[in-house]
Amino acid sequence: MDNSNNHLTVVKHNNIVEAGYRLSINENRVLLTCISQIDSMGVINSDDKFIVTVQDLIDLIGLDTKKHLQTIGAGS
Repeated sequence: MDNSNNHLTVVKHNNIVEAGYRLSINENRVLLTCISQIDSMGVINSDDKFIVTVQDLIDLIGLDTKKHLQTIGAGS
C-alpha cells in the first residue's frame, strides 16, 4: 500500500454502511482498506482484485508492528 497519503478518504454506499454494522472492527478495517484502493474516477469490474497485507493494516491503524505480528502469528 502506498503510504504517501496518510489521509485516505472512503465514501461508502448505504449498503456498505449497513453491512458494516454486522462486521467486527477488524473486518471493517479490512473492508475499508480495500475500498481505499478503488479509484473513485475509474470503473471497477468483477475481475479487479484488491490486496490487503497484514502490514497494510498495521500501518493504517498505526499499531506496533512486532507486537501485532506476533499476535496474528499466534492466532493462525
